Amino acid sequence: MLWLLSMLLCLGAARTAGAGPVAVSLPMDEAVRRALRFDPGVAAAAARADAAARRVEPAGRPANPTLSAGVENVGGGLGDRVAETTVSIEQPLDLGGARGARRAIAAGEAALARIEAEDAALESAERAALTYADACAAEARLARLRRARLDAVDAVGAAAARHRAGGAPRSEVHRAEAALALRVVELRRAEAERDRTRRRLHAMWGAAPDTTETIALPNSRPGPPPDSATVAAAIEAHPARRLAAACVELEDARVAAARAARTPELGVLAGVRRLAERGATGFLLGVSAPIPWMNRDPGALAAAVAERAAARLAERAAILRLTTEAAEAAARLSETEESLRLLEMHARPAAAAAYAATLEGYAAGRFGYLELAEAQRALLETDLAALDAAADRWRALARLHRALGRALAGTEER
Repeated sequence: MLWLLSMLLCLGAARTAGAGPVAVSLPMDEAVRRALRFDPGVAAAAARADAAARRVEPAGRPANPTLSAGVENVGGGLGDRVAETTVSIEQPLDLGGARGARRAIAAGEAALARIEAEDAALESAERAALTYADACAAEARLARLRRARLDAVDAVGAAAARHRAGGAPRSEVHRAEAALALRVVELRRAEAERDRTRRRLHAMWGAAPDTTETIALPNSRPGPPPDSATVAAAIEAHPARRLAAACVELEDARVAAARAARTPELGVLAGVRRLAERGATGFLLGVSAPIPWMNRDPGALAAAVAERAAARLAERAAILRLTTEAAEAAARLSETEESLRLLEMHARPAAAAAYAATLEGYAAGRFGYLELAEAQRALLETDLAALDAAADRWRALARLHRALGRALAGTEER
């Protein structure tokens, strides 16, 4: 028993030595904001969206003219008496609408990049909310196991007192000491898990774990799951839904570009030519056009049409997927709410009352240690189940918000 008391004193001294700085609260919404500001993936998606937006205007500009200059019939045996000096400029003419199609493609790519940036921010917010919930659950579990350790210490003392009074065999003291040792092991594991979840949480904004910042799940209870009309409106505005629609628009632009490419692009040429032999200058006028002989590219339009059909099917699949995810997340939220309500309103009061009565009866000699240990275990398991259900409730809410295209702020109230 002495070794257990020494271990507990060391653990208590370590906790006391760590006390000092004033604790500062870190709510869920602040953790989400920090993660969004730091997340390199969110910043990269925003940079890609900015780059794509800057490519839209240049894509719609007309092609640059080509300036040509040359001298013919000069040198060798001719000298420069019959030299011909030519300066010309050629301007391609867009007759099939290729320039507008290029701009539409660039605009579609910019829309895709912008929506992808929104989706990256939502994904980062969900990841931060889930990590925060994990860290809060680990903190709450650690606090409850610390109380369980104190209960185990009290049980050792009560068993020793009964043994000294002749009311219990020595084996009861050994059982109580074994239970205390188990609580200490569980406590150390919980401390390690708390440290791991804290590291993961603070790493989301590039910081070391800060023990002066206290975290806890919001006290407010999430509101009821949204109705079907709200879900339908949210899915219509969801980034994944808009991303699929933007893909269809982009493929429409590519089909238009493929059609425009079938119209030959003419080039209009104008210039001047100086004839040294006659000492006179004349004008040049001309038209050029490619001959679709070696490569007509017959499959470009068919491929673009097929890609557009695939994009439309992907849009339908995205709507079905989002609808399913929202329904599953809402059902999970209702399930965790009901589980938490049963645990808080029925299971925990009953387990607490049973433990209090058993502890009193054990001290009075009416119950043995096995009954006390069972009551302690039932209360601990009930409390831990309630803590897990509370964390699961916020995890389900975070996933529901993600399915509806929203970021969880941590302040939703019923």
